[in-house]
Amino acid sequence: REKLLAEAAHLARYARKLSPNDLDALAVVAEIADERGQVAEAIEASIASIAITGPEKALPTITGRLGALYYRTGQLDNAIRWLRIAEAANAEGAPIIVLAHALAVRGEMPSAIEALLGALPVNRAYSVDNAMLAFALAVHLDRDEQPGAVFDVLDPLSRSLQQGYPAT
Repeated sequence: REKLLAEAAHLARYARKLSPNDLDALAVVAEIADERGQVAEAIEASIASIAITGPEKALPTITGRLGALYYRTGQLDNAIRWLRIAEAANAEGAPIIVLAHALAVRGEMPSAIEALLGALPVNRAYSVDNAMLAFALAVHLDRDEQPGAVFDVLDPLSRSLQQGYPAT
């Protein structure tokens, strides 16, 4: 796997060298660097992409990844900033979960729960991303000592999982 990732990284860097303002090349460089644990390179490629589009027009996958990278490096303020931008751009799944964790670490549990609640669909159709959001919400509600609310989240999720995931 590492050999394939190294080859992909080489190709992605070459594509970036050929076209330094290509958003797709930057996104691929960031994704592969993140997969390989090369956080500095992933952050640099993400920032380069955002510099081209501007934060308000950047894809939530880019801003969400950047926020997650900052979270993993312990830079909570930067993490929350970029994850909030991803949230505003309707990011789904992992960036919202990382945002909730970052807010909880900062001691803002009500904001963490609000972020997760806001990301769950009203009809509670549980795709894989929505199931992850529901589990994260249940964990945060439990940490906030709201056992009744935990049951309210997990019971419909349990029934949904027994029926299987809808096609996505």
